[in-house]
Amino acid sequence: MKIFDYVIFFLLLIIFYDIFQEKALWKEGTHMLENLTRQELDEYTLATGIPIHIFYEQEIRYSSNIAAQIQLYNLPLYLLSSLPKELPDTWITTTRENLYFGGLRIQETGEILLFGPFLLTDCTLKQAKAILARLGQEKRDAMDFRQQLNLIQHIGVPQLRHHVSLLYLLLNHCTAPEISSISFTWEHLVPAQLPVILNDEDQDKNAAQSAYVEDHIVDCVRHGKTDELVGFFNAILLDSSGNEPDNFDLELRRGYIFGANTMLSRVARAEGSDLATVNTISDYYIDQLLHAKNVNELNYLFYQFSTHYTEEVRKLKTLHTNSMIANQVNAYIQSHIYEKLSTTRIADALGFSNSYVCSEFKKATGTTITKHLTACKINEAKYLLERGEYSATEISDMLQFSSVTYFCNTFKKYSGMTPLEWKNKQEAI
Repeated sequence: MKIFDYVIFFLLLIIFYDIFQEKALWKEGTHMLENLTRQELDEYTLATGIPIHIFYEQEIRYSSNIAAQIQLYNLPLYLLSSLPKELPDTWITTTRENLYFGGLRIQETGEILLFGPFLLTDCTLKQAKAILARLGQEKRDAMDFRQQLNLIQHIGVPQLRHHVSLLYLLLNHCTAPEISSISFTWEHLVPAQLPVILNDEDQDKNAAQSAYVEDHIVDCVRHGKTDELVGFFNAILLDSSGNEPDNFDLELRRGYIFGANTMLSRVARAEGSDLATVNTISDYYIDQLLHAKNVNELNYLFYQFSTHYTEEVRKLKTLHTNSMIANQVNAYIQSHIYEKLSTTRIADALGFSNSYVCSEFKKATGTTITKHLTACKINEAKYLLERGEYSATEISDMLQFSSVTYFCNTFKKYSGMTPLEWKNKQEAI
């Protein structure tokens, strides 16, 4: 944990312990929290960004303010009902979809406090669909559900353990016992699509070389230097393929590259790449990495997703024009490709008049902003079609076309074929 995190925990410990020492936590003859204590737990969740629920058997007795503001389709109750019947006093666990949560037993009342759930990184569309399937909900709600999950603060497993320990101390007035890691199996099993992501621990024996490789790749992604990155991989990484030692641990290498995928997706996002695009790329390579059978395949996937993220950043940084306005317009379009855009909105975002921006863009590129915007959306649609996970209707909605009919007509105008014809052609190549 960072020093700042320790300071927060220490202050919370002092404040809550003093308060809880001076008054009873529960009303006599009832399991409901007193108003003041309810407010204190609400303040705790506001400070941490993680929802809290308290259950008595299968009944929710308390939901924190953050939990009440987020639509999770009774997810906490489903998680609780899928846990083992006999729980230790303190525990943490994770689902196959990479949802983390922990809990504790309130000794005086026998109630169970559930802290979470949360994700270690931003929720992907595929994760949202998998979780909704577990809950028996429609996958078409995945976009909204993902946004709801991303409202919850991301923390790590060590922080989760600290929160469970602190809450146990505050509610039970004694030091928490050792926190158990328990297994989790959904009560009503639906085939999941996303296994737990391995830890991104670097197992390279040569720490200096590893740091150099990491820094160079990150620098290439940040600046969209695709050609340099390709040359770097050819010279440093790909040449070493097949030279693993006898004691080589494939799963450790897989875990390291999982971590690299997560790290580079964050770099691409920090440089302005569209969140949905980055999540889609990350999702795709997660699946590929899970099926890699040897180190050569893992290294090649490392090369592929690194160059993929770099290309996304490069698109933001170049428009083959020296016009500052045109480059700014292109960058704005690329980073908001999944939103409903207009020339007025783009001009307002850049701080210029609509007529000036449109005139400067046309002068620099020879085309209008509207045509360029539509071309960018069609290019993104082609990528989504190539993935094979979305229908034309879903892609039309994702890219904010007014209707699927208009989307299909526009796609044919720009590509010479319908979305289905284009997809079939790509599959035949």
